[in-house]
Amino acid sequence: MSTGFVVKRRFVNELWDIRQFVQPATPGVVRLTAMLPAERVAFIQAAWSWVVNNIKYPPGPPDKSDRHYREAFLPPATARSVTYDYWSFPAETLALGVGDCEDASILLCSILR
Repeated sequence: MSTGFVVKRRFVNELWDIRQFVQPATPGVVRLTAMLPAERVAFIQAAWSWVVNNIKYPPGPPDKSDRHYREAFLPPATARSVTYDYWSFPAETLALGVGDCEDASILLCSILR
């Protein structure tokens, strides 16, 4: 793993190469890209539009980093004390229909790849 691209954006002690989040071969991404127009500019516009219209921003106050993930995936006592930012993989964002700025960007990049 290249040290220049390592991020700590999942669970507390997990290190991921940022490039591992872009997953164009994920089945949901493959199905979605098959529904978009083939022409390049129309494809880009449709992909962006799909993400904007179908991935909702997480509920809760914007000053609380990834509150929806803490509440969904961690026990209540732990969820209150965690203050890290959680990045979702494209399959997670598609399944939840919810994602913050990074999640939507990662999904869009996966679609465009």
